[in-house]
Amino acid sequence: MDRDDGFTLTELLAGLLVASLLIAGVVDIIRQYAASTQRIKVVGAELRSRALVDGLLAQLARADPGSLVLAETDLRATIGAAPVTASLLRAEDSTTFAWSGPGLSRTIVLPPGMRFTSPRPGLIVLGHGQEAPPLASVETRRTQAYDCQFDTVSLTCRQ
Repeated sequence: MDRDDGFTLTELLAGLLVASLLIAGVVDIIRQYAASTQRIKVVGAELRSRALVDGLLAQLARADPGSLVLAETDLRATIGAAPVTASLLRAEDSTTFAWSGPGLSRTIVLPPGMRFTSPRPGLIVLGHGQEAPPLASVETRRTQAYDCQFDTVSLTCRQ
């Protein structure tokens, strides 16, 4: 019998080494794919949350002057005769944004540590403060009541 008819031990070990390297490479690719997929889901959820909160806070641009009451975790205003409230319910791993306005109530899960601030009069910011970019902001520029019937002679709202 000829000794070249089968694999030698060295050839068998080399084949096993190549196969194990291929399997390790495939496992690493699968891990990276799973991590990327999870990150895409998180970023997508953050973008949806940002768009929803930004859209809800944009309604405050129509808030009646003087009706805005702002605290770190609560915001109240009126738009016309309708009250609008926003609250931040903090937990250890998230913050829940609860909105109640004319015809719409909504809760949205946000990253932990969110708070309302007002760096200058008329500007409302939802974020982590000065150390990070805000999640959403709105400028309230209204100087007359939302339901004001402006009188051009007296330059005031009609009663």
